Amino acid sequence: MKLLHSKYRTFLQYFLTYLALLLLALTGILMLLNGSIKQEMMTNYENQAASRIESLSEQLSGQFTNLNQIAFAILNNYDLLYSRYNKTDYSRVVIAQELDKYINGDTLLQSIIYLDLKNSDVHSLQSGVIMDGEFFYVTPSNQPSTQCQVPYRELLETSVGKLTVYPNPSVSSDEPLLLFTPAQQSESSAVFFTINYNAFLKLLEMCLAPGTPAIVIVDAESRPLISAGSLQSFSSEEGNTYQTFSIQHTTLQLYAAFDENVLNDVIFQAFKGVYWGILLIGIVGVLISFIFLKFTYYPLHRLASQLTAAYPGKLEGNLPAGGVFWRHSTDSFCF
Repeated sequence: MKLLHSKYRTFLQYFLTYLALLLLALTGILMLLNGSIKQEMMTNYENQAASRIESLSEQLSGQFTNLNQIAFAILNNYDLLYSRYNKTDYSRVVIAQELDKYINGDTLLQSIIYLDLKNSDVHSLQSGVIMDGEFFYVTPSNQPSTQCQVPYRELLETSVGKLTVYPNPSVSSDEPLLLFTPAQQSESSAVFFTINYNAFLKLLEMCLAPGTPAIVIVDAESRPLISAGSLQSFSSEEGNTYQTFSIQHTTLQLYAAFDENVLNDVIFQAFKGVYWGILLIGIVGVLISFIFLKFTYYPLHRLASQLTAAYPGKLEGNLPAGGVFWRHSTDSFCF
């Protein structure tokens, strides 16, 4: 019985040794995947997301820079300056034609509002814009029965370089009026740009991706103006991080939220096939362990059986020549 017990104990020792080596190797592979490789993938993914958002901020910076240049060109347009002193219907047509030259090719620019401050007059490519005292009124093209009141004097004093959002007074439309006040202005005239809300929103939505759940444009006071995704993504309770990008020649900033939990899920899905492969390797490794036992354990077991048969009942007490070796052998690895 003692010999039988030693047999199974030694078999288990051999098997557990091979299994431990296999588990050690697989653990090392998993630690490598979950450590440096996974972290490298996380860093690359975050860098790609940040690069995508940075490209968006550069694109918006370029477009708002272009709007400032357009404003400078309008304020110094000779035909516009001359037409202000010629109060005829033809002069208004000329002004409209000149303004139309500046609007082509810009996806964000919806309309131009040109104010003649000396004559208290307003010109615009958009119909339904009127001027009254310290305000001008913009009628949304899709809501002719409503008007947005714009205090242009206040904007010229406090909001140069700012994007101002005016809620649509119509209950049937949630599309606000986006009005940009360029830095280039003059004492006798002023220029405002209405921004295409849908085009602006589409630019932001194109940069949303797994791991980038929300993007928002904020003003100098960090008040959200236009956003894509859920603003809850910027809450500290969500555990997300965010990066800030400036939009040149404006007071605007772009905030982008990054969700590391989503990134972990994306990377896990990418590694799912690898994990199944490691599990398969583990199963194959167990089978190989049994094969190794055939070439290591079983030959020694057969040898021990032959020696036991050659010296029956001689495991204790006096042994023949070579018995010292046999006792040492059976004590060490009796099978």
